[in-house]
Amino acid sequence: TGSSSSMSMNEAASFYWGEYMKKKGGIQDTASILKKRREEAIEKTKLAENFRLTLKDEIEDVKWRTGCAAVVWQMEWAESHMRRCLSSLHRLLDQSSKEDRETMVTILLKNTIRFGRGSFICCDGSVQFGADQVPEQWQKVCSEAAVRRVQLQQLEETKRNVRELLGGAEIICHGHRGLGQTLQQLQTLTMRISSRELAIRRRVVAAGKDLMIEVATAYDELAVGQDGRLRVPCNVDVAALAAFLEEKGKLSKSVNQEAREALSQLRRAKDQTVSSLRLSDLDWEDCLSLRAVLDAVCRLEKAPEKMTVNLRGLHVRFSANPNVHVRNDGKVSMPLDWN
Repeated sequence: TGSSSSMSMNEAASFYWGEYMKKKGGIQDTASILKKRREEAIEKTKLAENFRLTLKDEIEDVKWRTGCAAVVWQMEWAESHMRRCLSSLHRLLDQSSKEDRETMVTILLKNTIRFGRGSFICCDGSVQFGADQVPEQWQKVCSEAAVRRVQLQQLEETKRNVRELLGGAEIICHGHRGLGQTLQQLQTLTMRISSRELAIRRRVVAAGKDLMIEVATAYDELAVGQDGRLRVPCNVDVAALAAFLEEKGKLSKSVNQEAREALSQLRRAKDQTVSSLRLSDLDWEDCLSLRAVLDAVCRLEKAPEKMTVNLRGLHVRFSANPNVHVRNDGKVSMPLDWN
């Protein structure tokens, strides 16, 4: 009897603590939040869709004037900021001299315009305009673009050199990254490895075979990424690099294989959950563990109807943000450990 009494007291304490924490905001009741926020999500989704249609027309105007293939944003900007970027580009074209305008159009023709942080030519030949910079900087990038794009061939040659020095490893080079900075990083790593004695170079070649490597900035550290890629700072000590590749090579391949399997399972689980819960879509932030997202998606599909009914027709995004909330674009942001 004492045991059952003690159990009942523990349950009561747990219940009242849970209620207290809910009121204090320590524990979120996802079902209640979704019920309260559903209309807000629907309204914001409609507004976001209207904005996308309007923005599409404005982008078509830019494409018509410049001949560019596409306009993309490298970050999630506020609607007003996105529009301001396009307006600033139109104004720059209007106010530029005929010669400068022709230079810009020549550079942008059949290329992608990106808006992000900083202005530069990208590794895929596209042009990024700094949304945090004045349009004069954009014009400067276009005027230097012809010279900069000569570096695209240098980039490919340097990647081949790095690949050989690393035993045929796959060298990851993101198309949206700055061409000048990326080339400099690869050249720095090439010189560091090439200048070392033959014995060390042979160790690097042997250990790098079949690995996936991303060359990072001088401020980064040797690390294994979530998808198994090995991040290598361009100024790395070559002896330390050889030891790192030897020590982490098997782990890298194992993590990469697990990540591929997790992504495959996650895509299937996503499709099933979107279908069964009648969501408009479901996605997740890149920084999250795929296994953790998979677990959250499977839990969501099995969640009680009193909760999931308020998600019908909406877009769910799993996020590192610990709070359940409605984003400005109408997506319902949920943490992986939602209650």
